[in-house]
Parts: sequence; C-alpha cells; structure tokens
Amino acid sequence: ATSHLGYANRLMTGVVGLVAGALGQVLLIQFSNQVGTADRAGLSATYRLLTRVMPWVGCAATLGVWLTSRFLVTILYQRGSFDAGDTAMVADLVNRYALQFPVFWTGIAGGVLVWALSMNHILVRIGIVLFAANLLGDLLFVRLFGVRGIPLSTTLVLLISVVLVNLAI
Repeated sequence: ATSHLGYANRLMTGVVGLVAGALGQVLLIQFSNQVGTADRAGLSATYRLLTRVMPWVGCAATLGVWLTSRFLVTILYQRGSFDAGDTAMVADLVNRYALQFPVFWTGIAGGVLVWALSMNHILVRIGIVLFAANLLGDLLFVRLFGVRGIPLSTTLVLLISVVLVNLAI
C-alpha cells in the first residue's frame, strides 16, 4: 500500500508542481505590481476572476487524469513485478489524488496573494490547523477507506487551507 501511494503521489506531485510553479510566479508578479501601485480594484478583479476560473480548470484537469491515469500508469510503471493489479491500484489512487486539482489550483491565487500582501505571518497559524486536520483526516479516512483515504484526506486539508487563507485575506 505504501508503494502504491508513493507511485501515485510522484505522478500527482509532478503535475501539481508544474502548474503551481509556473502559475505562482506569474501571479506573484501581477499581484505585486497591483499591490505596489495600490490598485485595489485591479487586485480584487484579478483575484475574483481566478477564484471563478481555476476551479473549472482544475475540474478539466481532474477529468483528463481520470481518462488517462490507467494508460499512463501502465506506460510508466507496469513491468517486472509491477503487475496489472498494481497498475489498477495506483491508477485508482491517482484518480483520487486528482480530486485535489480544483481546490489546489484555486488556492494558488490566495497563497500568492498572501505573499504579495506580506501577510506571511498568517501561514504559521494556518499551518498548525492544517497539521491537525491532516493528522485527523488521515486517521479517520484510513479507517474508513483504507489506503484510498489518504488522497481524500489530502483534498480535505487543501480545502481547509483555501478557506482559511480566504478568510485571512
């Protein structure tokens, strides 16, 4: 189960990292310019647009993952002692991890806005809440769903994060 989680997590970390890294840098420049020029209206408009569009982009990415996960896992991993059963399990975990895309990609704007507004101090308090939520979520969802509960817990933690960041800003 741990190996299956590791394989699935590696795939999802790559996708999330590519989007977050690229989008985060662009948004930091945009938000920093708007903060620097005191363009409150532009900042609000940009943020509102992102919080409306990114969930849909995330849903499209989730659907794309659901349609291709089994194929990709087969190509990337299925050989040697990694058999069709392992492929099915890893693809299922990847599909569950993909549920985080709409939430995570929507949250990128809030996280970057926190940096642009120099509100980093709120991240410590939010981090403490997220640590507790992650621990409790993992324990609860592993009991309910087995190893398949870990990706669901991750999505819940991301949702809590997005809500807390939005409340803070």
